[in-house]
Amino acid sequence: MRIKELIRNGVISCKSIDPITCAVAKMYMHNVGSVLVIDEDGKPAGIFTERDLVRVVAEGISLTRH
Repeated sequence: MRIKELIRNGVISCKSIDPITCAVAKMYMHNVGSVLVIDEDGKPAGIFTERDLVRVVAEGISLTRH
């Protein structure tokens, strides 16, 4: 089996300038644990994960922060 065969809904992503709530909402809507973060040129810039969300909440960072 190849990785592409495991991808059901395509790549879930947010732009790097979007608020954290974008990633959280998309993870919830698509029932996934991470979201690809893309830069302004549409290139991958990183991955936002459930673990990142735990850190954000623990550190008291605003979810509307860009």
